[in-house]
Amino acid sequence: MTNEEVENRFIINHYFDNFTDGYIRDNQRKIFGGHYVDEYGHDLSKNKLKKLFGLPQVQYQMVPDSEIQRIKLLAQKIQKESFEKELKTYRVDYIVWDTFKDPNWKLKDLKFLKQVYSVNGIIVYKVN
Repeated sequence: MTNEEVENRFIINHYFDNFTDGYIRDNQRKIFGGHYVDEYGHDLSKNKLKKLFGLPQVQYQMVPDSEIQRIKLLAQKIQKESFEKELKTYRVDYIVWDTFKDPNWKLKDLKFLKQVYSVNGIIVYKVN
């Protein structure tokens, strides 16, 4: 799976969420995998060596602001499209909704979803 597909799938999985800077940073590993975490750890190791040798240290960011902005724009683009169209891009057959965890999802009125199961705030829809 390409990085682009991982990013698109994450955004579709969180279609009804607000993609703020903080939200993207909190979910960075799910969006970007370990790339930026690993790179940041390497940068911190470089700073330890610089400190040891009396060299000036550099301030690093875990995820570059440009990547945060890119994901925000991608999310806005995907969220402008219909939820049904975005789901069918990846041939989704079922949606599981935790109504306690994600109460703001707007699934009940979507005509292309059919509720097939519900228990303790978990609702499963079949995508038609």
